[in-house]
Amino acid sequence: MTSNEPMDGHGSKDSNRKQDNNLNGNVPMPADNHSARTPAATAAVNRPRATRWSWSRWAELGPSPGGSLSLGRREPNPRLFWVRFVVWLVLAALTLGSAALGALQAAEPGKIRVLIMTGGHDFETNAFFDMFKANPDITWETAIQPAADALLRPKATQRFDVLVRYDMWQPISDEAKTNLMRFLASGRGMVCLHHSIANYQTWPEWHRMIGGRYYLNKTVVDGVEKPRSIWKHDVRFRVHVTDPNHPVTRGVSDFEIHDETYGLFDMAPDSHLLLTTDEPTSAKHIGWARTYTAPLPDSRPARVVYIQLGHDHLAYQNPSYQRLVRQAIAWVSGRL
Repeated sequence: MTSNEPMDGHGSKDSNRKQDNNLNGNVPMPADNHSARTPAATAAVNRPRATRWSWSRWAELGPSPGGSLSLGRREPNPRLFWVRFVVWLVLAALTLGSAALGALQAAEPGKIRVLIMTGGHDFETNAFFDMFKANPDITWETAIQPAADALLRPKATQRFDVLVRYDMWQPISDEAKTNLMRFLASGRGMVCLHHSIANYQTWPEWHRMIGGRYYLNKTVVDGVEKPRSIWKHDVRFRVHVTDPNHPVTRGVSDFEIHDETYGLFDMAPDSHLLLTTDEPTSAKHIGWARTYTAPLPDSRPARVVYIQLGHDHLAYQNPSYQRLVRQAIAWVSGRL
């Protein structure tokens, strides 16, 4: 790579997307040649036949539009009709009962509902998503930018408790900005991983949300010139847990990891430092937690976590990293 941006051109894209195509064919029915029938054959065809019933026809037994029971044909056995009608009522009651039960279960507290936002940076998709498949405490969906920002509309976000940001995306509309702030203003949380710190370079509110900033280009901030941030692949280094009592880091001791380092990026002074490293190619601060209050009426504080680690499968498969991500999701959701 000749660029100092936190992106790699050799990320393995190993996700297999399949599209099912349904091919519907029309099979022609054989013609009924009435003109070729003899009188005897015609009489045989028109002879009344016994009514045939099957399980699939029970759903047809119900009140007619006029309010009385109608079968659409004569029932040869009245007792059999009433037996089938009772069965139809039982099946209808079971169906309605199942729907009501499903609605009650959906309303009950359960798993944390996560939206994983990606796009703008290659990564090892299968290995990355395996971390979330192995988390028994969540259900999750994924969306790729720019479609991911569209899912932040108020009605769409009602089905999510937490955003996990693993995108590296620059364009953002005013509507998407407002929608993201509204999501966090509701008190729901966000976990930002690795290259997502480089999102939305020209939107200052993003830097307030995440509590830090990676500089893709030399930038002047409050009269101070900030150099371009740097990165280095394939570094093995030690991670130090600075606050072992925080819910995100609880149970995690200092650990070794093989990962990509970032240098010359900022952490906001009001962020709570969780992880550091002494690796020379990295900034010292590599993980933090914070609360963010959106500049909107009636905003509630939202929990936000940033973890710089997480370039490829060597990080995704690290047990300490997996635990950090899992506990970060739980903490920003309010479950820890």
